Formats: sequence, structure tokens, C-alpha cells
Amino acid sequence: MAISIFDDTMVNMTWPEVDQAAKDNSIVLLPLAVIEAHGPHLSLGTDTYSAHTICCLVKQKLSYRGVKAVVAPPFYWGVNKATGEFPGSFTSRESTVRACLYDICDSLYNFGFRKVYGINIHGDPLQMRSMIEGCKEAVEGTGIEAKYVIDKWKVGYLNEQLEGMNLTGSEPYCLLIEPETPVDYGEHTGNELHAGANETAQMLAFHPETVRLDIAKQQPVVIPEHDDIIKWIAGEGSRAMTPRCYIGAPAEYDRVDGMARYTNFAELVVAGIMDDIK
Repeated sequence: MAISIFDDTMVNMTWPEVDQAAKDNSIVLLPLAVIEAHGPHLSLGTDTYSAHTICCLVKQKLSYRGVKAVVAPPFYWGVNKATGEFPGSFTSRESTVRACLYDICDSLYNFGFRKVYGINIHGDPLQMRSMIEGCKEAVEGTGIEAKYVIDKWKVGYLNEQLEGMNLTGSEPYCLLIEPETPVDYGEHTGNELHAGANETAQMLAFHPETVRLDIAKQQPVVIPEHDDIIKWIAGEGSRAMTPRCYIGAPAEYDRVDGMARYTNFAELVVAGIMDDIK
């Protein structure tokens, strides 16, 4: 059976159902991602599938707490600085991303929704900046309460990577959540930057059809030095540095509980939203 990023989203609702959801004061969960290369063993849609899955989990967990939510169509046209040299990594300008997010939020506001939470999986600093600024512009220009979900660690990461960012996480267009608890699964813990054991395990847990498992098992560990990783993130020689487009240990996927990582992150998002809507 084909998998779909539209399952359990507004796309499969009728317009009267969307209208009623807005009248019921439902919040909107907006999956944010990109289409990009993820090693030779994961599909280009890995980040999009992940963002969609997490939003669906958050919706389910919110319903248990009596909070109504709908999942918007996933947004996947983003900035791919690090993987932009690889075929299949579509990349947009930051201005395009900001404008698209503004228009999405404006549409949601016109539908009658008043709260939207953007949940991003893609780690490119420029992508995160464009989405944060897109939420800011939507808040200032449409009247909707749009918030980019971000944890404390990523606030520091963005400030380190992007000069002049000066993010605190307390901005009215951000929802600050607790960072995930580090999981020690072996010697490569902490170096799983892209398409390694973590992402491979997560996709196997929820979308196994997208994983080329026989290929994953054959991949050696690839972990550049710290200074090279910083260059990789900035897109400086990424393809020459990682010709198979991954950083980590894909073959060690069986050391990671992919389902637990997704559900634990979803719980952190739910906790942040529940605090925010009090």
C-alpha cells in the first residue's frame, strides 16, 4: 500500500469539516520539512515523512487531553544548504520559504483558525531561520498566533551558527520546549548528524517501505572531524566530504528504538503546547 503524507491531514477533509474544526477552536499543527538526499538508503522524503508522523502523533496525544487539533498539509519546499549538491535535494530561497509560510498562515487565519504550531525536522540553520522569520512575519501581518516549535538546545545552536540571530526562544512567534533526553546507544552517539542510525531506525519504525535496508546494512561509519562538519552544514564541499550523503552509522540502526524517539519527541511538543494554551 502506498504511503501518503496527506493521511490524517486537512487534505483528506471536506471544506465543511475544516470550517467546523475552525469553529471548534482547533489548533493547527503544521509539518515543516524539505525534500533532500538522505544517504543511498533513505528516501528524499525522510524529513517530510518524519514531520508528518510527529504531527499526527501530537494530534493523537492532544486529543487524549481534550484538545482538538488538525494537521495542515506538510510544507516541504525549504533550504538545503548542506545537501544542495546532491540530485533530489530541492532548495528554495529563504525569501521564498518566508513568503510561503506567511501565505499558509494567512490562509489558515482566513479559514478561522487562530493558533498554528510549526514543527520542523530539518536541521539546516538557514531553513530554521527562514521558518522562524516566516512565523514572525505571519504574526505581525495576519493576526494569527503562529509559533515555531524549538527546543533549548537548538536555540543555542542557531545563535552559534548564525551571526546576529540572538534568539531566546521566548519570542511570541516561538514555542520553547524541553530538549530530548540524550540516548546512549553506542560509540557513535552524538555524531548522528544526517541519515545515520537514528533516522534509519525512525523510518523503519513508521515508514519501513521507504528504507533500502539491504543498502543500509552495507554502509560504513562516516563521521568527519568537528571543523569539517561545520563546513558540511554550511554546504562547503559537502558532496566531496560525504559522497554518499550521510554522517553517522546507518548500519547500526538496530541499536536505536526509532519508535520511542518519535513518541518521546511528540510528548515534549504536547507538553509545550499544553502549557502554551493554558
